[in-house]
Amino acid sequence: MLLMLLVLQATAKLKAAEEAASPAERDAAAHEALTTLLRVPQCVDLGQIVPTLAYLRQWEGIAELVARCAAVADPHSLAWRLSSSSDTAAARAARDRCYSHLLEVLKPLLGVGQPLTVAPMGPAAGQGGARSEAQGAPLTPAERKQAKQNMMQAILKSGDQYLITVLYSALVDVGGDEDLLANPSPALELYLRQEGGLAGTHTPGAGGPAALVSGQVGPLSRRQVKHLELLARLHIKKAKYAAAAGIYRALAERRSGPGDAAVSLGQRLDALHNALLQARSVGDEQLIEGLRGSVKVMTLQIAIVDQLKQFAAAVRRAAGTQQGQAAAGAVLPPNITREQLGSQLRELQSSSLDISDLYNAYAQPYELWGICLEICNFAGSVPAEYVRQLWDLLLKQTWEQAGQAATSSGSEADVSLEKCCDKVEALGVKFYPNEGSLPLSHVILRLEAIAAGLWPTQSEPAQDPSRVVRCLRAVLHPAAGDSTSSVLSGIYQQLLAKRGTLLNGGVAGANVVLGGGGGDGSVRTTLKLRLLQSLATHCMIVLEEELNSSLTSQPDHGYPSQFLGRAQQAAALADLAEQCASEARSLGGDAAAAGQQLAEKFDRVAAKLANAQ
Repeated sequence: MLLMLLVLQATAKLKAAEEAASPAERDAAAHEALTTLLRVPQCVDLGQIVPTLAYLRQWEGIAELVARCAAVADPHSLAWRLSSSSDTAAARAARDRCYSHLLEVLKPLLGVGQPLTVAPMGPAAGQGGARSEAQGAPLTPAERKQAKQNMMQAILKSGDQYLITVLYSALVDVGGDEDLLANPSPALELYLRQEGGLAGTHTPGAGGPAALVSGQVGPLSRRQVKHLELLARLHIKKAKYAAAAGIYRALAERRSGPGDAAVSLGQRLDALHNALLQARSVGDEQLIEGLRGSVKVMTLQIAIVDQLKQFAAAVRRAAGTQQGQAAAGAVLPPNITREQLGSQLRELQSSSLDISDLYNAYAQPYELWGICLEICNFAGSVPAEYVRQLWDLLLKQTWEQAGQAATSSGSEADVSLEKCCDKVEALGVKFYPNEGSLPLSHVILRLEAIAAGLWPTQSEPAQDPSRVVRCLRAVLHPAAGDSTSSVLSGIYQQLLAKRGTLLNGGVAGANVVLGGGGGDGSVRTTLKLRLLQSLATHCMIVLEEELNSSLTSQPDHGYPSQFLGRAQQAAALADLAEQCASEARSLGGDAAAAGQQLAEKFDRVAAKLANAQ
């Protein structure tokens, strides 16, 4: 009877607060009512009381009263236990019924649902009378922000751990990331780990990212992933960059699953990039190198997937033709079936694979020679002969594909050379100056033989005399810089000076011998002529693009060393032109006339350089 009397007294006070003539009188009456209600939480009807308190702007009071009522509903705090028993479930349900009233107030403050109508703070507050929607007013943005902060702080200070997790969950659900991370605490970190699926993976006192996430996790739902991303952001906010790197790495390497637990390779790569970014903040070189390697392997895996998708698309197109299945099978490399392609494509997209698996099970069987070379460049310590064979296979494959696709826009020979040079540029800028991945002399000879129509089989020569040199300068310049010209000249001079078998057919063509015994003399002369033509183009590029201005100007007294370097370069170019002119004049047979023209071209270069000194 006494308890009900107290409830009636509190209700009367709330009524008086609604009819108060001023905000001060309203707050005093509301606080007095709250004090009474907190004495009898077991008798409080939250569905009736909480909306009234919200109207009266009693944000902290709502949190305190709801927490007190929840404690009565779950007197033994069973809801806090990490258990799936029926008692724990019943306790959580009882608490959730109490918290639902609080959330009906908090969510509008977070910007979700209809805005709250509250007692006015201005002149209307002094009008008195019973509560009505007409008398109420919406919260201003500043008032809503302050009310949200007050209620959240009251919840965090309540000591009700289950209510705090309900707050965290509500913030995640409505996208209140900034509000969530604005109050970092051990409780928040624990919540994010548990909800992210990492419960039990942390060893207290252990250091380093490996200790933060041990073993592969997942599959993870989209909501779990969201919690782990927030956990990583929390670590970053607290300058725990190694911990953040560990979380992102776990996300990158997690198991995939059905539905929203599926993980795309793009998502894995994004997570690895984020992990690498945080590792750089730590400065742990071992961790950085490991993550760089993981990023590279995942990039290669994505490249293989893209190639296999192109195969699958080509198979579908071929299957729709008159030849049907036979045409579809012809699209694929030897010993690869349509069923195998589909199965391996699904496997590739479902998980991250080891570099050796990528090479042995995918890149090599599907004849993805460019990716094979990238894998060899990444792995290192690959036999030189094997690398040269891969380059041969890549260039031959490119030459054949370009020939099949050639159109009236250019000759088949020039189109094939262009495509081969494009391949060399794309890979060369990544590999140079690593001779183990980019055997320049070998690659140059292959390109020159393609341009001359000598390799991989006899064909028409290309008409563009500059394409190979422009390709090589593009490959060398990013790393060689001002030394590009001298590096290129040196390689060509070595090739011209070499005797014996200069160009063997390798895995893709017939032998071409320059000097020494054996071989077709006309073929030797053709290749030598092509090398000299490229050197002539090289000399003209250096003369016109690099030396022309310095040859016609006086030394810049501000940068005398730069002028001296140009003078030395001009002298070296003059020597090269004289040597090449002599080589060109030595050509006989059908190449004699072309050799004489080349010699005159070299003479003009040498003469211009001599006159400028």
